[in-house]
Amino acid sequence: MASENIINDDGGSATKEEMCPPCSEETIASIFLGRWILVDSKISTPLISFKSGEMVVKHQVNEETGEDEYLTNTSWKMRLCCFPYRGSSTSITRLTGKDTFTVQNKKSNLVDGLVDYGRREGNNHFKTVGKKGTNEIEYKGDRCHMKITDARYSLYIEQEWKRVAN
Repeated sequence: MASENIINDDGGSATKEEMCPPCSEETIASIFLGRWILVDSKISTPLISFKSGEMVVKHQVNEETGEDEYLTNTSWKMRLCCFPYRGSSTSITRLTGKDTFTVQNKKSNLVDGLVDYGRREGNNHFKTVGKKGTNEIEYKGDRCHMKITDARYSLYIEQEWKRVAN
């Protein structure tokens, strides 16, 4: 199969593989490992609003399989109608192929055990699909932009996160 040529900003061309190197330890570490804080959030209903959030992404090696995993602990404060609510979740991301991965929810106030299937769609752009909906994530320097569609509750959420530590 021939490589697809892409025209880049300076008028030259490159293959998709050159523009989007495969997911690797170095690629992942430079893109999303670290501590992130929520700086902006928009949601499709006025009944819910996020007040703050923190996400910490760490690398670990699975003791049983020896495979690389990425542990994400997320916590947030929000308002449901007029009531304050604190939530948290833990998920594990595993690379399953050159540009594919899974995200398994391990502990959460809302969902447990669900698996999302993801793929890399661009150099710093990722998409996951699962039973609860879809997520699109794009990293630009120290910023992370998320578009979350939760099909269970017909919610659409846009969030912006800022990396504050590696």
